[in-house]
Amino acid sequence: NSFCTLLAMPTRELGPQKFAPMPAARDTLPEPGVPKFDVNGDRYDMDTFMGRVRHRYRLINPRGLFYSPYDLRECQHTIKQAAAGERTGFTNEELWTMKFVVDGGVHPTTNEVITPLLRMAAYVPVNIPIVLAMTMPAVVASPVATGAVHFINQSYNCMVNYANRSGEGQGVDAIAKAYVAAVALSMGGGLGATYAIKRMGGSGIGATIVRATLPFTAVVASGCANVGIMRWAE
Repeated sequence: NSFCTLLAMPTRELGPQKFAPMPAARDTLPEPGVPKFDVNGDRYDMDTFMGRVRHRYRLINPRGLFYSPYDLRECQHTIKQAAAGERTGFTNEELWTMKFVVDGGVHPTTNEVITPLLRMAAYVPVNIPIVLAMTMPAVVASPVATGAVHFINQSYNCMVNYANRSGEGQGVDAIAKAYVAAVALSMGGGLGATYAIKRMGGSGIGATIVRATLPFTAVVASGCANVGIMRWAE
């Protein structure tokens, strides 16, 4: 439980004097603005826009990359204790934090631990260099580089969508269709931008507009196809 005590603390409370577990009686202290923990409920009001934003932020927090399988199982055990009505010694806020950690690191149906780089917590940090590469003039001007970076992008997206699916599994055919469709759309748009820029001489306002918009549009379209085809059965 000492690990979960540290894990559940909000970032602003972490510090050299905050590592020791607190007394078990603290789970009886009032917590203004914090709903009572419910394993089947939500920490934030999902009927409001800001509630949904805060919920999603907690799931994609990059800190979720650093929780090991042991950490996740320990949090699962504590959550099960709380759901059964047992005293855990943790506050409602800490239990909600553990639930976010488990939701972001453990598959909801198979109960398998998700590989760190395929967790939603990795989606933003992994995609930053990929997206920057896709918009670099040197990459957009090269058909080989354009094809390679779009291939890498959609391959990663496909793996993330599969690892975070809601169902137990999908047939190989569905996965293959989603992957091929996403890669084809993404590479088609990227290579289309490369061709258009070369036709325009590689400079001027027209080439700048194409370079800034077409690769992005291709990525958005292919991402929609990737999610739609990969997870349509959900």
